[in-house]
Amino acid sequence: MFRDLWNRIKSRLQRKAVILMYHQVCEKKADPWQLAVTPENFQYQLNHLKNHFDVVSVDELVATLKTGRLNGNLAAITFDDGFIDNYTNAAPLLEWFELPATFYLTSGAIRSPKLFWWDELQSIILLTETLPRKLAIKIGTDDFVFEFKRDEVLRPNLSQEILSWSYGLPVKNERIDLYFKLWQRIQPLQHLDQYTIMRTLRRWSKLEYIPMGINAPMQPYQVKKLSDNKLFTLGGHTVNHAMLSAQTELVQSYEIKDCKIDIEEISGKSVKGFAYPYGKYNHATKSLLEQNGYNYGLTTEQGPVTVNSDIYELPRVQIKNWNEKEFAFQLTQVINN
Repeated sequence: MFRDLWNRIKSRLQRKAVILMYHQVCEKKADPWQLAVTPENFQYQLNHLKNHFDVVSVDELVATLKTGRLNGNLAAITFDDGFIDNYTNAAPLLEWFELPATFYLTSGAIRSPKLFWWDELQSIILLTETLPRKLAIKIGTDDFVFEFKRDEVLRPNLSQEILSWSYGLPVKNERIDLYFKLWQRIQPLQHLDQYTIMRTLRRWSKLEYIPMGINAPMQPYQVKKLSDNKLFTLGGHTVNHAMLSAQTELVQSYEIKDCKIDIEEISGKSVKGFAYPYGKYNHATKSLLEQNGYNYGLTTEQGPVTVNSDIYELPRVQIKNWNEKEFAFQLTQVINN
């Protein structure tokens, strides 16, 4: 009992930093993973950071960690995936507050702009007015079959249930059930298999065209303009947003190495940081990062950074669409626990 108490006291006294994980700064119709922050709330959050934290780049935070000591009240801002709103909405506000940030880019989506598969899946399953009653599809080596009993038509009350649903809440209807089952099965696949499945689902749903809109990735010229700004740093996030822990070492090597090459060619700057897609990695992943010249790796594990943190397993704090008061409370909880 006394040892546990001492460990809790020691943890509270230990210097801690936070790495904030963002994805999008925009208004989203549906956001089941709570990855979007409105521009208004993002501005409130930046205001709080400006007034209460010493905001540094992740590169600077990692350099500080390597000295074996953490000074001040450090925070770092990160964005995953490379959505266009990072450039149009987030970057101008970051410039206004003069706060640095690092953008971890999925290079294949930037080289060849297209929707990420999960946004496409969301449009097909959650937002399409009418779907066929039965779906029978091959996913990997498995036959996947699903038949609607009542929710193939997107009625107003069903639509409202979908728009208000987020991960962790009870699954209230067949649309969400189908979406989540497909998401779980598609996530670990290789990129070409994901592409094939999404093409099959588009044909099944008779959805010929899905506008990219706010879910579009940045274009190369926008990435270059970000990299030319002294406040901003670029990092790697694989070529195809691959779940690395589910891939062979050969596929992992391609995803990690070629992503770095792509971003460096576009930006003209050296890439030193990496964020694991979905937060998934294994021992081979970490070794490949080191071999390919990455100085650190970011996870999606929730928690603060301490001098004892593994620089290839750095935790972050997922930031949701909180107002300034809730944002301040959540950060305090992370730092004090």
